[in-house]
Amino acid sequence: MEQVIEFVDKARTRYENHPFYERYKEKKLDYIEVVGTFLFNQANIITSTEFHAHNLKLTKDKDPIYVGTLIREEYQKNWPLNGIEEKGKYVQPAVMFACQSYIEHLHTIKEDREKILAHLWALMSEVHRNLKSSVLVEDIEKEFKKAYDSERREEVLEEVKISWQYKHQLLGDLEAHEEYWQEIKPKVDMFAVAVKEMSADKSGTNNVADGNKDETEDKMVRAGLMANAVHIKTMKIEDVPEDLKKYVQDDLDEKKKKEEQGLPINENS
Repeated sequence: MEQVIEFVDKARTRYENHPFYERYKEKKLDYIEVVGTFLFNQANIITSTEFHAHNLKLTKDKDPIYVGTLIREEYQKNWPLNGIEEKGKYVQPAVMFACQSYIEHLHTIKEDREKILAHLWALMSEVHRNLKSSVLVEDIEKEFKKAYDSERREEVLEEVKISWQYKHQLLGDLEAHEEYWQEIKPKVDMFAVAVKEMSADKSGTNNVADGNKDETEDKMVRAGLMANAVHIKTMKIEDVPEDLKKYVQDDLDEKKKKEEQGLPINENS
């Protein structure tokens, strides 16, 4: 086991010294949405690993702690856009390319017990060690050692390396995503405040005789907000109320025309 332990020690040090991870551990990330995205992607990877391990009976007759579920609960605490759910709509974090690629890789090896075990050991031994669930850690360690000492040692080692490779790539993806949030955050804040306005029942509040806004003008304002939300992908066009779809589509067509002409788009209008 000396070779794989040495590799993991170096990989872990590199991971923990990554600028993004250091800021995460020190709670210095500027945007809670980025924290939520990090946890969301981790939860998806670990849940997928646990799922395949369960199907291969790697956790049979054990009482495993499903870490994917625990991390998903943490992600939900760190994802403020849950608060803008309205009539069943839900805005979920972005799936990073590394996360998607990792899950696809796990799918390609899902029938291979030793390879899935390598990922279970590489991912879960780290997490479970922090949770102090020693019994499960010992069981995983014992199973992994058996696989590593077999004729498939090189294949098992390679899967451990792949696991850490994807973990490092995920940090790189999130670092880029953090830069994206620097640009998008002000717009998301605007839509979070406006979402109730978008879906609110406006009947009886647009009486021109009482000095309120004209109903058509009000619809156009709400449609403009929704068009911006659709444009930056925080809302889907099919979620737009029927009475506003024409206004929203007209706005989107105008934005597309400006993009094609290389003209600036004012998201606040």
